[in-house]
Amino acid sequence: MVSVTKELLTESSRAFHSLQSSVFVRAADAIPLTCARRNGIREVYTNDRHMLAACGAFGIEGRNILLSRPLMLVWAVVCILNVSV
Repeated sequence: MVSVTKELLTESSRAFHSLQSSVFVRAADAIPLTCARRNGIREVYTNDRHMLAACGAFGIEGRNILLSRPLMLVWAVVCILNVSV
């Protein structure tokens, strides 16, 4: 878990405002992308098309969880539902 600090929000805001106008990213997506970059995470798995498109601007490889890792999606559902396997 990552604490949302003033420093994190400031860094996210700077990253958000420094992006080229052709990069569409929601402010709320800038926070997890900034966290990923800060912590050396190289890949982010999501099915959010806007977040996937913005990953490169943060130096992160965006992977569509529905296309890249079908078993990871199943595992996520199992974890969310707390189902025993």
